[in-house]
Amino acid sequence: MFVKCWSEIATNDGYIGTNIGIYPAVSLFPQGSEEPMPAGLLLAAQYTLLREGRGTIRRFAFEGSAISKLKEKAKSERVPNPTRVEAVTCFLWKHLMAVSTVIWGSKQPSVLRHAVNLRKQMMPKMLSEFSIGNIIWTAVALYHNITTDKVAEVDRELVRLVRESIADIKEKFVPKLLSNGGYETIRESLEESKETCSDKNLNPYTFSSWCTSGIPDTNFGWGKPAWVSLMGGADVDSSYNNIVIMMDGQTSDAIEAWVTLDKREMAVLEHDPNFLAFASPNPTISI
Repeated sequence: MFVKCWSEIATNDGYIGTNIGIYPAVSLFPQGSEEPMPAGLLLAAQYTLLREGRGTIRRFAFEGSAISKLKEKAKSERVPNPTRVEAVTCFLWKHLMAVSTVIWGSKQPSVLRHAVNLRKQMMPKMLSEFSIGNIIWTAVALYHNITTDKVAEVDRELVRLVRESIADIKEKFVPKLLSNGGYETIRESLEESKETCSDKNLNPYTFSSWCTSGIPDTNFGWGKPAWVSLMGGADVDSSYNNIVIMMDGQTSDAIEAWVTLDKREMAVLEHDPNFLAFASPNPTISI
């Protein structure tokens, strides 16, 4: 939103003056307690997800045709209409778990944390897109079924887990958050996340989708960008391993995934024919 407002100010189109207002988001989230949130609790889940070793960032592109096939594979009675983000998320999750097994020698249960924009989870809509602040939370999905080798079952199960974890944010977490017990709700959620992620046998992954964010539509006066990207091809510290950020591709139905992974695991992923059947590593940009 900051980038969108900045670009509209630069082009002087008058949109800002008629649409930007003061949206007191803080009033929707009553603290309900004068006790400060324990600092250790706020950071506990993040610390438990750190991975040792050097990581590297790579870009993988998913064309619309590939995503359509992934959505078809992920369909089930529980989730008859998986979204493109759900389909790509779970395809990546499945293959990231697989390369971890190759490197470390054993299958592990896994936890996926997915950032969720709370503005879109409120019914009725209570916050404008112009509401300022990190009004987000994290959906947590756990996968324990490490004994099955049936690919179709894994595809459908992972999509179901992701869909239900995000639905819990909308149907359970947000209503409690907006009530007088909002503070306690946040604290309980953080404690649950801490307990879940403290299991050293869990293989953790963090996902965030920037799709439909509007960033590719920003215009500072010299036209819209031909391509929007993150920094790739670089080594990173262990604290940034096992992170995936998804962005809109150059066409409206495509997705680009920026994956940060242990260097040994990335080497396996980049040569996995089943993965490369749907994902294109760092394709040329059309300008």
